[in-house]
Amino acid sequence: MMHSINVGVLLLTMAILVRLKRESRVHRAMGGLLHDMGKVKVDPMMLLR
Repeated sequence: MMHSINVGVLLLTMAILVRLKRESRVHRAMGGLLHDMGKVKVDPMMLLR
């Protein structure tokens, strides 16, 4: 969970630095938070390859 928060903060910071509009900042931050959600349904053995 902490990894996703870190990625979200990193993407938000980068979006601010390049002066993206607020909506784009929010989209990137949410993308960072949710980017690993697909792994929830994947067999853990597949992730260890």
